[in-house]
Amino acid sequence: MTAQLLALAILISPQMEGGIAFGGGLVDEHVALMTAPWFAVSSEAAKLSLQAPLIMNVDTGQLRRNDWDQPGDYSKLIRRLEVGQWLRMGPLRDRTIGNGTIVRRYHNGTDPDHGRLAIDLIGRGKEGFLGRLAPNHLEAFADNIFHMPVFGAAAGYRKQSNFALLSVAADLAAPNGPIGPTDDTKTPRAKRDTRLVAGISGRVRATPPRMPVSIDVHSDLNTLDMSAYGAHLGLSLGYEDRGLWTVKGGFEAMVLGAGYTWSLFDHGYLIDRWTGLDTGLKESKFALGGRFDLQVGYANALIIGGQFANCSQAGRADLSAFLRVPLKRVTLSAFWRVRRPRETIGVLKPKDAMVAIATQFILTSPLSAQLMVARDWRVSEGQEVFRPTTTALFTLQLRWPKN
Repeated sequence: MTAQLLALAILISPQMEGGIAFGGGLVDEHVALMTAPWFAVSSEAAKLSLQAPLIMNVDTGQLRRNDWDQPGDYSKLIRRLEVGQWLRMGPLRDRTIGNGTIVRRYHNGTDPDHGRLAIDLIGRGKEGFLGRLAPNHLEAFADNIFHMPVFGAAAGYRKQSNFALLSVAADLAAPNGPIGPTDDTKTPRAKRDTRLVAGISGRVRATPPRMPVSIDVHSDLNTLDMSAYGAHLGLSLGYEDRGLWTVKGGFEAMVLGAGYTWSLFDHGYLIDRWTGLDTGLKESKFALGGRFDLQVGYANALIIGGQFANCSQAGRADLSAFLRVPLKRVTLSAFWRVRRPRETIGVLKPKDAMVAIATQFILTSPLSAQLMVARDWRVSEGQEVFRPTTTALFTLQLRWPKN
């Protein structure tokens, strides 16, 4: 199928580009060399980009077995497929649905040893798809469609910043109960069940359009597995300076029923489900909580933001922060995320954090360099559970044609 898509794209494509990244460093705390050649073809209607990311352990002289030991790993060959403005296939980054109380900044790359192919769909129209009174907004994603799929969807009515949506997200093979030894794909064994969250969400802008200052009110009512319930009510403030500086901040009050938690499908969900999420949900009690968020941007390039949430039950706080600082020849990106620490101050401790820092330098027009350091979570030889490890890579990247 991929070969047919590539052949078709080449025949109708007016544009072709390619490149290669190569370098080395530490992967899972082992010295490694890596290379990732890629090739892309595009037209006005579609773009297809393929790649072959390869990592070799220096001590064994062989490719990392964990990178290619299951069918889903071969999805990494698809770097990106885009069809118009409505369909994407490939990695899924920072995906949010509605107000983010169910799916917030979901990321399918946090489990790097298990390749995941995602399909992302967004459709919007001035009128409903099936008529004037039918819903005019539909969005959906399906992640890891080959093994242990996760999906999310929302449908409803949207007009500018106002919307009313029915949302749902589910893990169709969520671990449930004790987690045992890993199988031959380095996935821990466990009883599998469906974990489903559904809800109603709405947002109303209280200020006229095109004003520099905006005030939004939002509310959500959700259920987890049709047995636990949660309610959210929030106020957001925004400021935009002639399309350059933007500042957004807000507060959200939360009522959390026993067995319910906020933003279940977030940046670290794919790791959380193996590291005590099921137990944490069973032990969670009725609680009141709140969430603060702040984001600053400039010219749709600079972005600094974060959110902190906490509630009246201990051990249920979370903190995430992110930044992207693009300069003339250097771009700095970073991310920090901690959820469910034993104490609130634990959100600042690196022990249970997911952390990544990357710096990219433009050396000449076709050549750039990147240094990436991450605290990621993997299952290694002899291990039966996910645990934090270190990845540090320095790569040179050559692109054709020149930008």
